[in-house]
Amino acid sequence: MDIPFESNDSLKIDLSEAETPPSVASSAANRSSVEPETIFIWIDILGFSALVENESKYNELLGLLKDFFESFNKLNASAECHRISDGIILKLKPNIRNADVVRQFFEDVMSVQKTFLLRQRFLRGGIAVGSKFNITNIDNGFYISNGLARAYNLESNSITWPIIGTNERFLNDICSIYGENVKEIFDIAYSENKDKIYYLNFYKTLSGNELSEVYKNILVNISNTEKNPHVQHKYIWIQKMLEKINENLITLRCPNCGGTTHA
Repeated sequence: MDIPFESNDSLKIDLSEAETPPSVASSAANRSSVEPETIFIWIDILGFSALVENESKYNELLGLLKDFFESFNKLNASAECHRISDGIILKLKPNIRNADVVRQFFEDVMSVQKTFLLRQRFLRGGIAVGSKFNITNIDNGFYISNGLARAYNLESNSITWPIIGTNERFLNDICSIYGENVKEIFDIAYSENKDKIYYLNFYKTLSGNELSEVYKNILVNISNTEKNPHVQHKYIWIQKMLEKINENLITLRCPNCGGTTHA
């Protein structure tokens, strides 16, 4: 989300004599403020950029994006939702400081993840803590927030698999603000750089039948992505994680292996 600017050392602008018109300065002071730090989540649909290459699928994708936004927009009364293309910004309201409310917020996020997984759509996201520049009474198309930037960068650079997660720094921030027991809702994985990633393991909420169906679909995807190891790696990670949830799943791909997995 960073916008690169080309530097030009020969270009020098002296603003020492420039003055902000009083009307503009007064207007900005009345309309803007920095909100207290809170939780931000950036979520997008995995593979969307590849899907839009097929123009015949545009109407189908429009329906998908509507469902995606509406699912999160009505998610939780304690959160605000905004959208950017196939991305969703979730922001916990800054006045929330209750651990139980935060846990419910995360559980609601997992519920939407589960709904889309059962439609064979994978979501991925980053969770961070930060602030937002609150601009009122003017076009609210502006979204200035270090919390959003942190969540986006985390998702882009550290979250490899179809999960919504955070790192140790932001988890500590969350626990510092809302209480240590919030940590209990997270499971631990490791990034490609071996950094700890704490994620919302909605896969554990699947019923037995749902788990079996998802597992079978993952095996198909592993087979279909043999020529794309980067993508296949993500499916293999899910396969192993599902086998840890229910080790008997291994019999679906290896009938004679018994109920033990070495994932």
